[in-house]
Amino acid sequence: MQSWIESPTSGSPDSLFAIGAGFAITMLLAAARTAFVGWPLHPVAYGLSASWSIHIVWMPMLIAWLVKLVVLRYGGLRLYRSALPLFFGLILGEAVVGCAWPLLGLIFHLPTYSFWGL
Repeated sequence: MQSWIESPTSGSPDSLFAIGAGFAITMLLAAARTAFVGWPLHPVAYGLSASWSIHIVWMPMLIAWLVKLVVLRYGGLRLYRSALPLFFGLILGEAVVGCAWPLLGLIFHLPTYSFWGL
């Protein structure tokens, strides 16, 4: 940090262009999502697509999208709303186990499976 403060590097025009292009694409996706009903591309997904964790969660996200599509198409809004507690429970259960399992490993000095590939 001290070296960055004492001898800062100059900005790069290529980096500035990349930031501007990313911002423009995100704004275009947001405008398209607002203008067209059922637009499939979400601006947040564009931003997350370059994150380190997307390679871990892309398959669960695809499965969740397919299940939601099938539930909405064949069961309608009534089935979708009645299935929400089940899916929220699955998410909560995964989070609780993902937090509790390493803690149990620490308490009992045992190697445990690491959630999220950490």
